[in-house]
Amino acid sequence: MVTPSTTAGSTNNKLEKWQKEAVAMLSIGTMLEYLDVMLYVHMAIVIDRVFFTNSAWWAKISLCLPFFLRPLGSILWGWIGDHFGRQTTIFVTTFVTAVACLFIAGLPGYDTLGVTASYCLILCRAVHGVTSMGELFGSQIYVTETIVHYNTRCFATSILSAFSYCGTFLAITIATIAIRLDEVFPGAWRISFIIGSAVAFVATYARSVLRETVDFDGIKKRLLLQLSGKELNSPILKENVDRKAFFYYTLTRAGNEIACIFVPYLYCKSLLLKVGCSASEIGKQNLFVALVALISMFVQSFLVRTVNPMKVAIFRNWVYIFFLILIPLWFNTVGLSRESIFVVQAFGFLCFISDYPAAPVAIAQFPILKRSRCVFLGAGIGVLLGPLLFIFPNEFLIPKFGHYALYLILLPLSIVTLRGKYYFLKRYANT
Repeated sequence: MVTPSTTAGSTNNKLEKWQKEAVAMLSIGTMLEYLDVMLYVHMAIVIDRVFFTNSAWWAKISLCLPFFLRPLGSILWGWIGDHFGRQTTIFVTTFVTAVACLFIAGLPGYDTLGVTASYCLILCRAVHGVTSMGELFGSQIYVTETIVHYNTRCFATSILSAFSYCGTFLAITIATIAIRLDEVFPGAWRISFIIGSAVAFVATYARSVLRETVDFDGIKKRLLLQLSGKELNSPILKENVDRKAFFYYTLTRAGNEIACIFVPYLYCKSLLLKVGCSASEIGKQNLFVALVALISMFVQSFLVRTVNPMKVAIFRNWVYIFFLILIPLWFNTVGLSRESIFVVQAFGFLCFISDYPAAPVAIAQFPILKRSRCVFLGAGIGVLLGPLLFIFPNEFLIPKFGHYALYLILLPLSIVTLRGKYYFLKRYANT
């Protein structure tokens, strides 16, 4: 078992052995679970043909459904995390994701089961949506409550985020190979989900050996002592949530979803299709984009050992605003090509709008006994806002305004998230 030592509250900026083990297990688990979650996104071109032969709209619903159900999952896992502990949340969500992935691998297609196959796949996607809130955010809360030193805490959570991109990179790699094999051997795409489910079960084991966080364990004991002394009006239970912090955190998560998924992978995929790219060519390009994102994440992760993490996030947000303004001008000047689209995809990952690598600064603003609910609900609503603000509006805005449609959604959102980062920086400076 990974057991907290008595020096868990030390301000030493070096990780102790048990902390390193915990971060390693959480990182591996996050990587493997993101592999499962992102595998479907990058296999959708093939899966849609197998399960949604006659309905493009059902295919879109299947792709977007997890984003709509994440708020429901956030309520469930937030409540479990605040009542039963952070470790329980992390373990259960990983296990359920593994089972859903294995079910997809063995599910017969539309030609065999008809519309039942479509419904079953959508059900699996619904399960993915409900459980996908537990992996990265649960791990970030765990690290925030386990490591005290500010920069080291941010470094550890940024490593978790970087490993989530490792999972995305592996998902794209496996999907690219599977799509090519499927062109020769129909049905070969199922191998990717078998691999995904296998590694998810490995991630489940990796997270099963974690103990509860020091902060959560400590405050639960304090609460029990107060209640046993008949202090029913314990101040621990009356701690209020900073609503402004919750608002900014929610919109930051929405901006992250749009900037890191919808623009580089979905919006740019439609542009790649316009220039005549095949499914395998799109997969190959996305693979290189994911590699750029992965390198960028690890570089920024190690940068925060010596630089204020929130200042890194603020600088990156400013750069993204200027980058966003230049996107339509870039395409109108150089035209659409695989190379010009790749530049937009890659640069977007170098300066995306997110709280990375300073997630603990925002997470620590919420009361411990309400922290899981605040983080999960904020992230869930933010993820829901992603498709609501981008996919469906742009179905009508892009034909009318072209690339300038990006201004209508992303520019205001980028400015609000920047304001939120300054708010969190100020709150940190005052504590």
